[in-house]
Amino acid sequence: MKNGETWQEAAKRELYEEAGIIKANIKPICLYKISKFAMLCFAEVLETTDLPNYEMEEVKLFAEEPQNLSYPDAHKLFFKIVSQKTKDKTSF
Repeated sequence: MKNGETWQEAAKRELYEEAGIIKANIKPICLYKISKFAMLCFAEVLETTDLPNYEMEEVKLFAEEPQNLSYPDAHKLFFKIVSQKTKDKTSF
């Protein structure tokens, strides 16, 4: 988080910077730590715009998990946790 942002403000900023998302419903899933503490969130995307010209080149949707992830073990766990949470709507 930057300059005293709340986690919600940081999540909205990151969604825009990395995917061009300008409107989303964001729900926290859990805290985790790889090199520092962070929060895993689920975002229901409601509106997008063009990507900003400084961080990401493109955004892609995948039918299956991509294979070349930065932290493969952590990302597999994240996908599993989010999948379980979204299936069980009572805990989400």
